[in-house]
Amino acid sequence: MRGAVHEHGYHLLFAEVQELTGVGWQPMFEYLPAAWMAFISFGVYALLRPDPAAIPAAAFVGLIPSTARFWGRAFFVPIGFSLA
Repeated sequence: MRGAVHEHGYHLLFAEVQELTGVGWQPMFEYLPAAWMAFISFGVYALLRPDPAAIPAAAFVGLIPSTARFWGRAFFVPIGFSLA
């Protein structure tokens, strides 16, 4: 397993998205993490919708910190997207 890159599909997926949509790499790196964060928050809201705590739960999911030490959803890296 030494030297193996385990995220082959990750890079290929976004290369295909870039090729199909025509969106450049820079806007993809800037806006896709925010879109992913919004999608996850909406998913939490949709799962908890009948409960009155659905809106605060979705807000708290969006407030999970992303730092250079803990690569969260705000970074366009494979580990950040898999943890989200």
